[in-house]
Amino acid sequence: MSVSAVARQSQSTVWSFDLAVAMNETNVMDYIEVGTKNGDWVYIANCDLADPCFFRAMARTIYFLTPQPERFPRREHFRVVLCVQRAFDINANANIGMPFPPLILKSAVIARKPAEDKSK
Repeated sequence: MSVSAVARQSQSTVWSFDLAVAMNETNVMDYIEVGTKNGDWVYIANCDLADPCFFRAMARTIYFLTPQPERFPRREHFRVVLCVQRAFDINANANIGMPFPPLILKSAVIARKPAEDKSK
């Protein structure tokens, strides 16, 4: 099932960004702000290419959100999907080589692409 299909189940829109493209970090932060109000999803590819300051700012924005159901009734549907091209060890003691700050990793649902079957 795709991210878009899952988002449609909650009547949410998915905004897709690729951080390998210049100036997308600013656009992503703008859509995160809009998404937190509308319950939209933000799908971000190539996160391992982003500046660590970007993720600190994003984590801070998301961490300080409050429910406010009377002002933003769809906020509970908001999601951010972060994708990386480079594998990293989620269990590493040191944060060396981690594409995300610890605040994001501690509150995230982690998934990975299954290994391809070489027998086909």
